Amino acid sequence: VAQRENWSLRNVQSNRQTTAPGSTVTLQADIVSTSQSPASQVTVELLVEPRDPGLPLIRNGEVVVPKPVLRDRKTLDLAAGGTAGVQFQIRDIPSGITQAWLRLARPDPLALDNQV
Repeated sequence: VAQRENWSLRNVQSNRQTTAPGSTVTLQADIVSTSQSPASQVTVELLVEPRDPGLPLIRNGEVVVPKPVLRDRKTLDLAAGGTAGVQFQIRDIPSGITQAWLRLARPDPLALDNQV
């Protein structure tokens, strides 16, 4: 019987909710393994939505947003049933709203908890 693998991103926190332009925001999260498989490496990616003054908009009934840009990635060793922390910094925040995501680079069968 094949072992099922599942990793999830949990407890995502930002060190601040509002910032001044040019400042740095730190995001941290836990990566949790509910797998019984041996230890593995898990890569987490930070994506940031670029600033586009023409977006978002609705085109043909669909919402069009800027395509997120991969800004950083980190690979962690994660034991079966274990938890590891990861931290990313977003530097030089522009004025206005900045959207950012963390996601697992290698999705697993339960996609619901692979991106936050």
